[in-house]
Amino acid sequence: EVAYELGGSAVNGEDYQRLTGTVVIPAGEWSAPVVIRPIDDNLVEGTETVVIELAPMGCPAIWPPSPACYDVGEPDRALAYIRDNDVTPNQRPKVALTSPMNGDVFEAGADIHLRAVARDPDGWVRLLQFFANGDKIGEVAMEFIQPPPPGEEQVFEMKWEGVPAGRYLLTAVATDNQGLRSVSEPVHIAVTRPGGPPVVTIHARDPHAREGGPNGEPNSAFFRVKRTGSTDEPLTVHYLVDGTATNGEDYEELGGVVTIPAGRRSGVIEVRPINDDLPERLETVVLKLVEPPVLANVSILGESPYVVGR
Repeated sequence: EVAYELGGSAVNGEDYQRLTGTVVIPAGEWSAPVVIRPIDDNLVEGTETVVIELAPMGCPAIWPPSPACYDVGEPDRALAYIRDNDVTPNQRPKVALTSPMNGDVFEAGADIHLRAVARDPDGWVRLLQFFANGDKIGEVAMEFIQPPPPGEEQVFEMKWEGVPAGRYLLTAVATDNQGLRSVSEPVHIAVTRPGGPPVVTIHARDPHAREGGPNGEPNSAFFRVKRTGSTDEPLTVHYLVDGTATNGEDYEELGGVVTIPAGRRSGVIEVRPINDDLPERLETVVLKLVEPPVLANVSILGESPYVVGR
């Protein structure tokens, strides 16, 4: 009789019929089998392992040794696999638009390069469709003699030709080899007509501000407002102020307008903290560009001096 210990990811008596921990090699034989009989539990578990390691026996130091005694040689360990027969539900692919970028601006008639990256955790993506404002503008299909391994990155690209002026919400829809679909996060772009109003956008150039210490100067945060088109004239851009910090109390008051000087592509908005010597949590300042206001008693002919991008 030979003793052994059980290990592995499978559970004795749950994933396979219970083993006693001993096996008897019959008289006249050189070996005896230990049989792993799987139990079908209708659970999706993947491949599991069973490890058997022979256990040494404590034998008395006598001569001749007892017939029941044995030494453990090499190999003293063996591994078996239990493969699952239950099917894992198909997982949805993942997809992201990587070009163009959110807020990009183009001139009307331009050819726009579209690029999407997709992954399918348990298969591969066979079809990628591109949409603009809900309308399909193109698709790219992939067929393989030898499919790629699950989870491998796949890149899909196409050229969107001669795009007319307008604002567009772009998305990509990925379909995997079993028919499941996923939609990317949207990307907003603007396409302006030649000679049309400039497109303005805002970015936090330095988003961290700090009140000064006992002898220190405050550290300001900065927003940068950019424009497209001609720079021959100055451009005044309007914005709204929001966030958890209070305008004029937690930082020097912002007036809601910034002027981009003539000859410059951008202007800067400084958020300068006011040191109030009060313990406070981290606070935020949010600026949102808006179209210029129209006075009720003024008739404005023509178009807006600028368009707000995203």
